[in-house]
Amino acid sequence: MSSSTVIDSLCNRLAGENIVVICFYCDFRDRKEQTVINILGTLLKQLIGGKGITEYINQVFEKESGNLGGRDLRLPHLLKMLATTLVSRERAFICIDALDGSLPENRLELLESLLL
Repeated sequence: MSSSTVIDSLCNRLAGENIVVICFYCDFRDRKEQTVINILGTLLKQLIGGKGITEYINQVFEKESGNLGGRDLRLPHLLKMLATTLVSRERAFICIDALDGSLPENRLELLESLLL
């Protein structure tokens, strides 16, 4: 069964429930750009979708962008944003496809980070 089949099946079975399915495909050709921060940021964008940005997320972005030259988000902030957003869901499925296509040093950090 392919990953898209699994994701489609999850989405079809859980439609209308307070459950979310978010996913990321690790492309070995773009592995240097697929950092833990970028992957988690992509998952957060999917999670928020069109439902607006929670107040906490908005505050972090405003604070970080106000610093000299602005800064990229840091992992602890991003993880807190994910946790804050996920708490409103009954359940969340996070699908990471082709993890072996990511840089080896990012794999463990990503998996540890997802232990929210």
